[in-house]
Amino acid sequence: ANLFEQNRAHHIGSFADLEDELCTWVPGLPSPNRLDAEVWAYTELILGQDEALRTGANPLAGYRG
Repeated sequence: ANLFEQNRAHHIGSFADLEDELCTWVPGLPSPNRLDAEVWAYTELILGQDEALRTGANPLAGYRG
């Protein structure tokens, strides 16, 4: 969230379902799938894959992209 507030991160294109999840999620409730995917993607991009793997379970394990 901080990167978006600082205008250092942006979505390119239209992601209506993701934006709905980001705007309607209530802390304390289970987080939606797209929100989780975005958090893990940014974690890997910012920290690098090795650090992301050390910080916890990797939701992208087995993904062959």
